[in-house]
Amino acid sequence: MGKKFWSFILDIWRDGNVVLGAVAAPLSIAFTLAKAFDVEALGHLREISYAWALAPLTLWFFVAYMRRARTNISARKQDLQNFYVAAGPIITREIPKDISDDDFQAYVAEANHWVNTCASYINQEMGPAGRERFLDKTDMVAAHYIGAANKQHSNVVRNLSRFRKNLRLMIEGGAWD
Repeated sequence: MGKKFWSFILDIWRDGNVVLGAVAAPLSIAFTLAKAFDVEALGHLREISYAWALAPLTLWFFVAYMRRARTNISARKQDLQNFYVAAGPIITREIPKDISDDDFQAYVAEANHWVNTCASYINQEMGPAGRERFLDKTDMVAAHYIGAANKQHSNVVRNLSRFRKNLRLMIEGGAWD
């Protein structure tokens, strides 16, 4: 019995909005009706303002709003992490020095597609400032990727690495929540 009780308490703590949602509306309605019809058993309610009838509903709306906001942040963070992971294979893919032009252009198109998809998502979810933060290449070191097939491959890897770093900073920093 005691174990079930503590389990019940933990469930309420974890998902209190369900209990609050089930109790808030009936409590508000009961308070208002008891006060309006001057129920004798609840005579002490005469001294209390009708505004208190809204307190449970206000609390319920607040909790629901905060849970929704937290869910949106978690989903956004998960999406950014998925973009982060998706860039890894593009960056680390070994490109032979004698790669055909068509195959190389397909690789560049894949990299561009990742950048454009990620930038569009960030712009849609976090606005233009988030997009610009993602695409920021300020203070980028001019270097040549050692395993690069050619100069363009080196540039693709460098840019993707920088964008991925920016993405990691956005995920870890939480500034765009």
